[in-house]
Amino acid sequence: MKPSKREVKAFLLFLEEAERYKPFQVAKRRVYSRYNLLGTRFDRVTTSIVYKLYRLAGILDHVLRERFNVEPGRL
Repeated sequence: MKPSKREVKAFLLFLEEAERYKPFQVAKRRVYSRYNLLGTRFDRVTTSIVYKLYRLAGILDHVLRERFNVEPGRL
């Protein structure tokens, strides 16, 4: 899959909005509907990627807290 410039722009806006709105699906729907990308293959692929990234970040946060007694928000 080779994304177009419009899709890349929408994805970057989605990531930016995802930092402001939780859950990230709200941000995705807002941005992708603006760019008419909801329900497309691009939508499914990028949602899967972002979901996995957030999941991994949660696991890393847990490990930092439990094993190293470090609060991830302070990093």
